[in-house]
Amino acid sequence: MARADARALPFPDETFEAVACSMALMVAQPAEAVLGEVRRVLVPGGSAVFLVPGSYPLSARDRYRYARSFWRYAS
Repeated sequence: MARADARALPFPDETFEAVACSMALMVAQPAEAVLGEVRRVLVPGGSAVFLVPGSYPLSARDRYRYARSFWRYAS
């Protein structure tokens, strides 16, 4: 286990097959930097899972914001 700034993870590129983030992405500033680090440490084809709070149904604003962030870092 490591304790680190999510914007600058202390791991080499392509280290992990999976990354899980529970209830933290919504407070990460800037979230784009955190998502970039997750992408950097994932092996090609790796999986990232994010648990974020929400109420059903998600607002159009939240759907847009989450989809925009995830699609940007999915490829």
